[in-house]
Amino acid sequence: SEVRSFVGGELSGNFKIGGSPYGPSGVTFSAEIVLGPEDEIVIRDEVMLLDAVSLVDRYRSYKKVAFRAGSFNFETGKKVAAFTDIKLEAKNHMRLEGEFISRSPTTKEVDAAIYFEEHGKAPPTGGAPGGGDALESEEEVQEFNLADAAKAAREGSAEGQERMQNIFQSEVFGLEMRRREEDARKRFREVPHLVGVLRFGLHSKAFESERSKKLSELYPIEPQSNLRWLNVDLDDALGSAGVEAAETILLHAKD
Repeated sequence: SEVRSFVGGELSGNFKIGGSPYGPSGVTFSAEIVLGPEDEIVIRDEVMLLDAVSLVDRYRSYKKVAFRAGSFNFETGKKVAAFTDIKLEAKNHMRLEGEFISRSPTTKEVDAAIYFEEHGKAPPTGGAPGGGDALESEEEVQEFNLADAAKAAREGSAEGQERMQNIFQSEVFGLEMRRREEDARKRFREVPHLVGVLRFGLHSKAFESERSKKLSELYPIEPQSNLRWLNVDLDDALGSAGVEAAETILLHAKD
């Protein structure tokens, strides 16, 4: 699964099954999870925010952050999973608080994810995200088809042979472009879209003023918890969660 590259782990607890396969919400699951001695939730640095923090924090690795204490509520229904009252802790690493829902991405969100992967930025407002280059290639391919190639081959001239080669290459290129786009769509459809709010409590030494005075000021130490809190509004695919905060951290990493 694509999700496993971002998050994994093992949980135990009492899960309640409700609803009906014939009802509007289908079969539902709900649980109040309290992490036990053998439980853990692991978030990996494939999540952009963790990858950015790892470049600044010289004391801790964020390649794999294991939460082994805390609790949260979990409920599913109508193809949506809701995670509420999240209070998780990775000792000497970070805390995680908040709530969010997880659902399948829409076609528009899949288009935007493909565009971001290809161009490294969000699609233009009102544009055709993800599909511009592919559509242009398909239009070019429509001008050439195998029937035209056969006709060019019968001509027998050098010009005909060159045209046949161009037709064949265009046809193959078009098929390859469509295959790659469909593979990308399948991959991004498997990554859930998150909507909600999370708070990441980082260790007080994560953003030291000696390394980045600007980040130390942007995310001051909270006296009560002795942590630096990052507030993240979620409306992104799992891997892009906290992308704005990640960009801020990277921008001021050496300020």
